[in-house]
Amino acid sequence: MNTEGQTLDQKSLRYALGKHEDADGLACDCVGFANAGGGVLLLGIEDGQDEPPATQRVGDDFPDRLRKRIAQITVNVGTAARKVRSTNGGEFVEIQVSRNDQSIAAMSDGRYFIRVSDETRRVLTGVLLAFKEG
Repeated sequence: MNTEGQTLDQKSLRYALGKHEDADGLACDCVGFANAGGGVLLLGIEDGQDEPPATQRVGDDFPDRLRKRIAQITVNVGTAARKVRSTNGGEFVEIQVSRNDQSIAAMSDGRYFIRVSDETRRVLTGVLLAFKEG
């Protein structure tokens, strides 16, 4: 079973597609992972589930479009996205977020986040600087 925590988060595919899309929230999660220790986002696997729905499909171009959108609204966040086919035949997107040791990751509007346990939390710049230096 996938256990959400410091380095793993699962989101519904609706989080990144359609009328419930929240690209800003997704990007905040990526910033939080980059400022902590890096991590993985699994888009298309619901909370408490190990696999996506067996009939779920993801377009071949979707991981690249998602990676580009995250890059447009973040600063100093390195991601790699790929489509994955689960053992049940369902598809999801895995986003690897690199740890950012050299600088502080942020949203392009100046907001800062960090991953703490299984939550992404907003922080003030001074607090984040002290955390990165310590």
